[in-house]
Amino acid sequence: MPRNDVRKTTRATSYTKEELKTAVQKIKDKELTYAAASRHYGIPKSTLSDRVLKKTGMISNTLGRTTIIPKEHELRLANCLRVLEKWGCGLSRDELLDISQEFISANKLNTTFKNGRPGPDWFIAFCRRNNLSIKKPQPVEYLRKKMTFRRSRLFPPFRRKHFRS
Repeated sequence: MPRNDVRKTTRATSYTKEELKTAVQKIKDKELTYAAASRHYGIPKSTLSDRVLKKTGMISNTLGRTTIIPKEHELRLANCLRVLEKWGCGLSRDELLDISQEFISANKLNTTFKNGRPGPDWFIAFCRRNNLSIKKPQPVEYLRKKMTFRRSRLFPPFRRKHFRS
C-alpha cells in the first residue's frame, strides 16, 4: 500500500455528487444511455455502471476506498487517544495498536484485520486522517505511565466510558 499516494489527475473531481446522482437516475429511468450520460456529465462509463448496478454506493463524500473501521467509530477512537494524551499517557505505536484492537473487540466491529489487530499501514493512515502524531516518551514518563495508569483504577472506567457504544 503506497503511503504517499498523490492524485495525479482531476478526472474524479471533475463532476459533483449531484451530477452523479442525476446521471444515475436518468440512466435508471432510461432517459440516457451510459455513453450519453458519460459525455453529457463528464463521468466515466465504468463509474456510472458501478453506481447503477450498486457495486459501489453513493454514500461516501471522499474518493477511494472507505475506511475499515466506520468513520464515527474511528473518530471516537481518535478522541479516546487524545484524552489519554492529555492525561499524560503518550502511547507508542504498539500500545496504540493494542488499544485499537481492544476498541474493535469491545465494540464488536467486523474488520479484515488479521487477529483483529490493525497493521502498520492502517496505523499510518489513521494518524494522518485524524491528525495524530506519536511522540517518543521519555523513560521516566513511560515508567510513570505504566505504574499509574494501567494498574490504577482509572483504566477500567475509562474503558467503559470510551470503548462501549
